Amino acid sequence: MIVAVGWSGRWRAHFECPDDKYLHVAAGLAKTHFLLHPGERVRSPRSLVFHWEGDTLDSNAQFRQLIYKHFAAKRNGEGPLPVLFCNTAFTRGGGWLNECNAENQISLIRAYGPLGLEALITDAGWFEGGWPNGAGNWTPRKDAYPDGMAPVAAAAQAEGMVYGLWFEPERVVAGTWIHQNHPEWLLRSTDEPQDTYLLNLALPEVQEYLFGVVKGFMDLPGFRFYRQDFNMDPLPYWAHTDAPDRQGITEMKYMEGLYAYWDRIAAAWPNSIREECASGGHRIDLETVMRMHIHQKTDYWFDNEADQASSWSLSQYLPNNTFVTPINRMDDYSFHSALASSLCVGWIADAPDLDVQRAKKLLDRYREVRHLLIGAWYPLLPYSRGLNDWIASQYHRSDLDEGMILVFRRPESPHRTADVSLHGLDADASYELSYESTGAKSRAKGADLMERFQLAVPEMHRSELILYRKATD
Repeated sequence: MIVAVGWSGRWRAHFECPDDKYLHVAAGLAKTHFLLHPGERVRSPRSLVFHWEGDTLDSNAQFRQLIYKHFAAKRNGEGPLPVLFCNTAFTRGGGWLNECNAENQISLIRAYGPLGLEALITDAGWFEGGWPNGAGNWTPRKDAYPDGMAPVAAAAQAEGMVYGLWFEPERVVAGTWIHQNHPEWLLRSTDEPQDTYLLNLALPEVQEYLFGVVKGFMDLPGFRFYRQDFNMDPLPYWAHTDAPDRQGITEMKYMEGLYAYWDRIAAAWPNSIREECASGGHRIDLETVMRMHIHQKTDYWFDNEADQASSWSLSQYLPNNTFVTPINRMDDYSFHSALASSLCVGWIADAPDLDVQRAKKLLDRYREVRHLLIGAWYPLLPYSRGLNDWIASQYHRSDLDEGMILVFRRPESPHRTADVSLHGLDADASYELSYESTGAKSRAKGADLMERFQLAVPEMHRSELILYRKATD
């Protein structure tokens, strides 16, 4: 049984099996004690319970498909493939924020266009006051974007891409436009003056204001990417607002307002790309997955073994289009470590020494295989972050009779081979396999591959990508 909770605030779950026979599960808001006024309604967390009789690996594979087909956010009414894009902050290690301006963003757009990216976004710092003190000012900095964002969005459109921006609408810094003009919109964590406030998304006028801000940008030709971050703890603000007999009410109404705001964006621009972040992966839940296409899984970047391990973990439950991995290197091991996700490319594409042919080769390969990431996932080797271990996963599309295997021999592993068993194949069919590292091809029966398949990586700190397809002759 798999249980998923949909709540982007604070929740907790309790599991108990006192008689070793029946499992009791309770999940919901972490703290509630409230009465409702006449005619008042509130909503509680969403719960999804998935029961599967049979193999555990098959249950996870089916759960991923359930999420992809029936819960994950659609784009233009269809289930999307993993997204290939650039967040320009990652071209300088993740912290290139206040230094960005129209000139250097357009330069990157024009360099990335020929590489076939779908989108490029500018992260925090584009607004008056910059990062972090300008959160609450949602107008472009005049020193960096004298003509606003229209020229940048137009440049993206000219390259066949869409452009977007980072927003953190929930956090309001003292002294910003929202704080000065609408203090009645703000939640406090104390009665004393504060440096940071929480914007009360429960208020319809707040939702209307934020939607108007987003609309002003979405109306620009070429603008279709919305990224929302959240870098504060809302709990003290909710708790300070609640009356003793209304504990939990502020949080519930806040969440209702946040979801209504996101739903309105999705309905108004169904072709938009929407990304969610909360100081990394603090808000990856069923409700956010239903509304946002991609989720930043962590604020710990550019560690290959950590990326391999986090992708392994998330792949148990989520189709791989739903989370993103940034990459700033171009070797095979690093590329493969980030491959199984939506891909945020962090190369300085307009640098004179960029190996353009190598970049095109890697991104062409990504586009060739990313459709395999939305099917079933099977772990071929156990989870590990150990540098002396291997880790391997299988991505399988039963509807297409094809898939791929990602294999990593870590930097200190002494082992040259590993034996695994593939899953989901037709035992009576033959499969053609191709090995990226050597270009070699082989053929094997499905039954043999599911019984024992030997992976070979001759050198330490190397990886292998193996593609397979059911033979037609």
